[in-house]
Amino acid sequence: MPRFSADNPGKTGQSRRTSITGDWLKRAAVYYLARYASSEQNLRRVLMHKVEKRLRNRSREDGEAAAAVPSADEYAALVDETVDMCRTLGLINDRSFAETKISALKARGTSTRRIRQKLAFGGVDRDTIRETTEDSDDSEAARLFARRKKLGPYRGAGTDDTPEQHRKDYAKMARAGFSPDIIREVLGGSIAEDEAF
Repeated sequence: MPRFSADNPGKTGQSRRTSITGDWLKRAAVYYLARYASSEQNLRRVLMHKVEKRLRNRSREDGEAAAAVPSADEYAALVDETVDMCRTLGLINDRSFAETKISALKARGTSTRRIRQKLAFGGVDRDTIRETTEDSDDSEAARLFARRKKLGPYRGAGTDDTPEQHRKDYAKMARAGFSPDIIREVLGGSIAEDEAF
């Protein structure tokens, strides 16, 4: 059975040497966005990677010299036009992408500092990151993290809470991006306090 993708829109026997056009880029963008949530910058990165891959494959098949192969930069305007079309149609929205990502990461016990890093890596601009994370409170996320990793009061009955183990727990939470005040609050707290959440 043929595999359907942006490179193979469904016709068997069709050559993968489709030229790089606006329609091809739109199909590739819609196919990608149907599978993954994305920011504008990330979609731009993915589409440029597809263009580069298509150009490499085409030059390899044709045996063209490297100088004869067009540069992917020549298609940057076409990629930007495709990203703008996706934004206009509402297929991508950096703010909703950031809010969804924040919600999922907070539920896993991820610190605000780490969330900001992940959003920046995902291509969300600084202003959107600042706006969506400015009211974040790490207390609940830190408790979730400590519970998930079985740190401090969540270690369980019958385990020793030695100063060495306490330092290791503190270091693990610090590496996860939590502030010293929140770490002391969580590791010094009891499970009874946590049941209020």
